[in-house]
Amino acid sequence: MHKDIVLLGIDYGGRYVGIAILGAQNFTPKPLTTIINDQDLLENLQKIINQHDITDVVVGLPRNLEGKTTNQTKLTEQFIKQLKHKISASIHTQDETLTSEIARNKLKKLPLNKQKELIHETSAQIILEDYVKSS
Repeated sequence: MHKDIVLLGIDYGGRYVGIAILGAQNFTPKPLTTIINDQDLLENLQKIINQHDITDVVVGLPRNLEGKTTNQTKLTEQFIKQLKHKISASIHTQDETLTSEIARNKLKKLPLNKQKELIHETSAQIILEDYVKSS
């Protein structure tokens, strides 16, 4: 990864949006936060992008196990269109098939309330890991 690139990973969901980051000084993506998907979502993402000097955003694109489009795929694509109008960072997509399952496995030793708290940002971390591996 180029030293000036700072990646933000997004796991977009109907209620919550998981955020992870991979900075120029890091070797692996780190979970950052989970934010509520409400009317302030784009503004809150813009603040995070500015605060961390994000150059590229990677949004997980959901598909079913056969690789086909789902209702959530369409919602995520609409979100990406809105995001493109709001931010100047480059936007990329990454297949997020099974990321929630992988995240659950990573978190399974934690208490259930902690798992629920971290599932979205951990999924975003996995999306970034997969993106970096495939780049």
